Formats: sequence, C-alpha cells, structure tokens
Amino acid sequence: LEGGAPLDPTNPDEGMAFTAVAVALLYMDDLDTSEALLNDALTTARERGLVIAFATASYLRAWPQYFRGRLQDSIADSEQALDAGRYGWKMFAGAASAVLAHAQVERGDLDAAQRAVDAAPEESLAPESGEWTILLEARARIRRGRRDLEGALEDFLTCGELLQKAGFATRPTLWRAQAAVICAQLGDGDRAGDLIAAERELAERIDASRTTGMVL
Repeated sequence: LEGGAPLDPTNPDEGMAFTAVAVALLYMDDLDTSEALLNDALTTARERGLVIAFATASYLRAWPQYFRGRLQDSIADSEQALDAGRYGWKMFAGAASAVLAHAQVERGDLDAAQRAVDAAPEESLAPESGEWTILLEARARIRRGRRDLEGALEDFLTCGELLQKAGFATRPTLWRAQAAVICAQLGDGDRAGDLIAAERELAERIDASRTTGMVL
C-alpha cells in the first residue's frame, strides 16, 4: 500500500494478501484506508466483470460501513455479496450473513437479523468455523434484544471461548464489552468489571480509538 499501487484482489498472487490487509485494517480501526482499499478493489472487479472478486470486496466493505453507522450501505454490501452465491461465491458467506445480521440488529429489525443468521450456510455453523463466532455474536445480540439475557450471555461467553481456543484475543465487535453490559444488567458487577478491564487492555494495546471509545 505504501508504494501507491492498490492491491489487486483479482490477481491470484495478491488475492489472499488483499483479504488479510483488509481485515488487519479493520482490526486497527483504520476505516479510512480500509474503505479506500475496498473501493479501489470494487472498481477493478467491476471493470473486469469479475463477480467473485466483486463479492468478496463487497463483503469486506460491509464491515467498515457497519462500524461507521452506515447501516443501509452495510446491508446493501452484504446482500450484494450473498447474492453472488448463485455464481459460486461462498468463501465468506457465513461472515456476510453475520454482518448483515449485526446491521439489522442496529436498525432494530430483530426478525430480519434472525433471518440472516438462519440463512447462513451450514458449514459456517460448525464450532471450529471462524465464521461461527461472528454469527454467534449476532445471535446473542438478537437474544438480548428479545430480553433473553441469560441466553445472550451464554452465546457471548461461548464465542469468547471459541475465539481464545483459536488464538484470537478479541474481535472488532467486542464480545467482552457486550457480555459485560449483560452482566451488569443481571447484577453481576464484578464479572462485568473484569470483562471490561480485559477489553480495555486489548484496545489500548493496539491503539484502536473506536474500540477504546466503545469500551470507555
């Protein structure tokens, strides 16, 4: 990226690097660079008529759109990616269903969020799947919205256990912070405090301002 030439998601040698860079920028809360990278990728894929690359870039852009609060744009990007399933796109279909569900939760449409989770491909529902943890978070938020606080907390904590087993300290969606809110609602202030303290330490370690703000 420093050389000025954008990564090309349509180039087999750069495709995996492109995805890794886009995800890393998301974890760093560098949403400006993330969006610029993905906008360039979408333009390149559209000009070349490459449906699979276009779908992947659309899915990836749904996340920075979501974190900026551009919910309709995030929904449009994730639905655009999922629509490419008829052309064989499936690598991130579970995660695209998850970001769609998260955005619908923010809109207050819990039924639409549940439909997105239910439509996720079966292979993304396995505990060993990295996508399952994002879907599990979405399900937890739906449960919280429906006042099933115990069920929501169980999902968030299971998500955390699976992530830690896989070697992920955190996610940009902050499972600890969301679980802490529920613990506080259930009257368990000590556990809420421990979860938030751990989330804050991780946020400050990577100097992620959006994440730190959410924790505070």
